Amino acid sequence: MSSLQIVAEETITATDVKDMLERIQERDEELSFRAGKTVDHLNHLSLADAQTKQARIEAIQALEVPRLKLHHIHKIIDLSPRTLKELGVVLSGYTLTVTKEYQQKIMDALAA
Repeated sequence: MSSLQIVAEETITATDVKDMLERIQERDEELSFRAGKTVDHLNHLSLADAQTKQARIEAIQALEVPRLKLHHIHKIIDLSPRTLKELGVVLSGYTLTVTKEYQQKIMDALAA
């Protein structure tokens, strides 16, 4: 029996997942059960288009928030918090401390 080996690990946003699944559906004409459920879930989210998503990622990265990594930024983009409290809830899932000043800057970058 062959074993799988992870060659690389990369985080992606929900927008990227939806785009990939749409390309797979065009190629294969039909998605698997789990992929179909994933598309249904993603259709219920209000996802940013690719250009808006990339602009937001770049804007947050430009802030140079200490210890804020790309996978944190992707989660922020996916959940699109509207208030500082919601942003705090998103960040509370990580062992990461972001000052209120940086949180406000992140919210400003999301609003732009």
